Amino acid sequence: GFAERSVKANHRRLCAIFVSILALLLVSIGWWLGETAPHANIVVAASAGLWTPLGRFLQIASILLLVLSAIRYLHGAFLVRSEPALAFATGIVMLAMSELTYASAQVSYDSFYWMAHLWMIIGFFSFLWGSVAAQQTPHEAVVSERRDL
Repeated sequence: GFAERSVKANHRRLCAIFVSILALLLVSIGWWLGETAPHANIVVAASAGLWTPLGRFLQIASILLLVLSAIRYLHGAFLVRSEPALAFATGIVMLAMSELTYASAQVSYDSFYWMAHLWMIIGFFSFLWGSVAAQQTPHEAVVSERRDL
């Protein structure tokens, strides 16, 4: 990433708008892919009782990606003692637990289904906590040198 202070003040709003549009675009593409996947015979929902090899591979790949990114964030959290990194690592672990628990669901609305959604809610609260902590943590403050002579 880049530091906020490396972006000129008049370009920050433009960067925020661009990132917001990009995030909305990616979410809409993800929603569209999720809606068209069953028509392409890609099923990843355990509660549907159908598993295609591509669907199982995509689920395992996403779980591995979540676990690897959680390990990276945890390494950063303990290396530089960063509360936001710890919060994001916790959220990623909760999302991975949600995926693993949802894979065990056999019928709709069983205990695995509800537990997976509980993990997901806790993960999103961790992301919210990390966002708040990142706003309140001092960033690259200039160290004032005070010399008392």
